[in-house]
Amino acid sequence: MAIDKIELHEVELNTTQIKEASAVIKQLQDDLEKTLDEYEDYSERFSNGEISRKEFSDLTRAKNEHISALKERFNEHFKVFSNSTNALKTILLRAEKELSIAINKKADGKKKSRKVVKKKSKK
Repeated sequence: MAIDKIELHEVELNTTQIKEASAVIKQLQDDLEKTLDEYEDYSERFSNGEISRKEFSDLTRAKNEHISALKERFNEHFKVFSNSTNALKTILLRAEKELSIAINKKADGKKKSRKVVKKKSKK
């Protein structure tokens, strides 16, 4: 068979890692959108004079730190996603190559058996 049990385990593991990384990335995206919405609210409140420049500056600093942390987590999970995707691609390409070789060998075997039949019928 083109894919053995070890490779099937690797496929399952990589698929799980892709799903988990995708879920975390989606969560990070939602968190980023929420953070930006909150900052927009702070900015509007600052423009309206509802919060002081110092408070707005502190909120801006906190927002930037939070976004930096989100970016780091995104990069970590995107790396897992990318590595798992590449591993799956490698396994599938290897399986495709093995399957192609097996099909060609089987086709060659049929051609040889036909030649034998033709030789017998010509005699």
